[in-house]
Amino acid sequence: MNVIFTDFSGVLDDKTRKSNERSLNFELPQKANVNNVVNLVRFAKKHNALILSISTYSKYVDMCTVLLRVLIHQTEEADLQEYLKNLRYDIIRLQSKLPKGKKETIDAFKKLYPDAKFVSFEDDEILKGCNQIHVDSYTGLTNQNIKDAEKFFL
Repeated sequence: MNVIFTDFSGVLDDKTRKSNERSLNFELPQKANVNNVVNLVRFAKKHNALILSISTYSKYVDMCTVLLRVLIHQTEEADLQEYLKNLRYDIIRLQSKLPKGKKETIDAFKKLYPDAKFVSFEDDEILKGCNQIHVDSYTGLTNQNIKDAEKFFL
């Protein structure tokens, strides 16, 4: 099993984008940096990886749905849309088994799946022992971050 843990704010969002929506289910897709989402899902598809949220938003929304809304409404990446749709229930099922909280989520995952390969994208916390790629919150997820993460799936 391959898994990518990601934060939303500072990793997948675009600080310049605003939303008038009151529901996070609609606000977050509007605030997303489309290129960052596409690059993340493309990386996940390349490694047949599930994408799990370590964002505080995951307490309130299904992050897989947020990513799907970005892909469906703001791109023409049909293959990436299909990839997430096909794994949606696996992602939701696994996410529901894990506690909320960045380090807590990853630590619980490591206990459940000790042989799994994983990486985490985080911008503000240092997550020791979590195969973290530190993301600059001003630029968000970059091609270099993706390239650096490749080593965790070799």
